[in-house]
Amino acid sequence: MAERPHPTKSWLFPGNLAGRPTGATPLANRLISCGIAARRAKNSAVLALTSDLPASILSEIPGLHINTAVDRVRFVKRDWAAFIEAVASSVDGSRESR
Repeated sequence: MAERPHPTKSWLFPGNLAGRPTGATPLANRLISCGIAARRAKNSAVLALTSDLPASILSEIPGLHINTAVDRVRFVKRDWAAFIEAVASSVDGSRESR
């Protein structure tokens, strides 16, 4: 059964079927043909959200598996103090040996 488009509804990315938006795969292909790396942009956006949202909500928004969301939250919220301290001490140590 064909649907008629709603007179007040217009899609930002209309699909080939009347009144329906384009699917994820055709949209990704259109972006790639324009030189836009959609996957990198999505991953960057998810990592930006990760710093503000708990894993349970993060898994629902972009449709991530809960384990993936938990791993990303752990990665983003990692305490980098030990790394910074190690780099600073190695820089100080190399200066003293000169």
